[in-house]
Amino acid sequence: TRLYHQWTVLISSVELVKELTDIGIPQAFHVKIIEKWGSGAKKIIEEDPYNLIQIVGIGFIRADQIAQTMKVALDDPRRLSAAIGHCLEIQEGRGHTWTPAQELFMDVYKLTRVAPTLQNIPSSVECLSGNRLIRKILKSAEERIVSGIMRLSTSTSYRPVSNRPDLTDFSDLLEQQKQAVNVAASHPISIITGSPGTGKTFCIKKLLE
Repeated sequence: TRLYHQWTVLISSVELVKELTDIGIPQAFHVKIIEKWGSGAKKIIEEDPYNLIQIVGIGFIRADQIAQTMKVALDDPRRLSAAIGHCLEIQEGRGHTWTPAQELFMDVYKLTRVAPTLQNIPSSVECLSGNRLIRKILKSAEERIVSGIMRLSTSTSYRPVSNRPDLTDFSDLLEQQKQAVNVAASHPISIITGSPGTGKTFCIKKLLE
């Protein structure tokens, strides 16, 4: 069982558990930390306490609290880099893949009370033209999407539904939904937008049918 597994992990790592406790790591996270980093956990955390953000359940706020117990300076570059990553993730949750550096740095200042600079950007983040910050993993994803869209837009194998009368009877759709489905079915690339409950998923279901 899960509880037995956790117990065996802790029993086999008694000394490491004590070390984690000594540097202020709550016991609730000991098993997860040991499973991820094994005997090297203490060294990894001491090198950069903000590595703890990789552990499920430990975000920037909790990692920062632990870092402060370890006497990490408020203006430590590791702290500012982690804060930038944290604030970028918040912006992503709002639907933004990139954020102006000035706006992001204001968020970081509110969080840390320290003003960051472009030199504090973590290696996982890229500064685009116009001082726009984006996580590299998202930039890569966007580039792949653009490549796919370009490939679809030049495809010669697409057959629009408008040329197939047998598939254009959508009597169970509202007028705007019919328009959306017909437009999407008649073009290789379309974007269907709308507020919650307007039938976007239903339209996609009709397209797949």
